[in-house]
Formats: sequence, structure tokens, C-alpha cells
Amino acid sequence: MIYENRSDGLLTLLGKQTMTFNETKKFCASIPGHRMAMTKKKTQIEVLKNLQNRAGGAEIWVDLVKSDVGLAIWGDRTPYEDTEASQVATTFGEEGVLTAFRFKEQHFHDRAKSIPFLPLCQANPLDSDEW
Repeated sequence: MIYENRSDGLLTLLGKQTMTFNETKKFCASIPGHRMAMTKKKTQIEVLKNLQNRAGGAEIWVDLVKSDVGLAIWGDRTPYEDTEASQVATTFGEEGVLTAFRFKEQHFHDRAKSIPFLPLCQANPLDSDEW
């Protein structure tokens, strides 16, 4: 596992064993103070790119899903298009398919939640507006 305090002020935990989307959510929630990663800011996309490079280019789950109307939304229901991430990383997906997104080749690509990828968790060690 890679566990670090990153430049965005959040602790990140990148697992070494692949998990499905739902397993990743449960895994992150099982660690006190952690959640599945939501990389909404430009600095967090840079952190994600760095972690992916360090993991040999492996694909990484993030808490980004398609809503029932096909829009990408973060786990806290924030629309993807309303975040800084949309300015530096695009989303790729199929119309009308309810799926989740993983980070692949410096962009977010949709995939069925049942396919395993590396889990990424976040924790906020301090009170911060980043959380």
C-alpha cells in the first residue's frame, strides 16, 4: 500500500489489491476517518496521476458515478462539471449505462462496478475546506 500525506493536505491510501467499486467503498469506510477518494480539485488530479504512475499505470477507482440521467456525479452528489477536475481531466463513457468511473490514462473512464481496480481512499487529518 502507498499511504501518504499529499500536497492537497489529505492523506491518501492506495491499495495494492484490486477490488470492485462497492468493495472499495466498504474498504475505505472501514478505516476510521477515511472515505473513497473524490478528486475534485486540480491538485488532487495531479496527486492521482502521481499515484497511478507509482502503481505502474494501474487503473484506480474514484468515487465518481453516473447518475440515473447519465451525468457524472461525485460521491457527495456534486456534479463533475461543477468541479476543477473537469477542467483538467475528461470523462469517457457510454450513454445510458449506470456505471462508476476509474482513473485510466489521466482521464476518468466508466466501467461496470463489478470489475476490480485498485482502491483509493482519502482522510482529512485537519479541519479543512478540502474535505
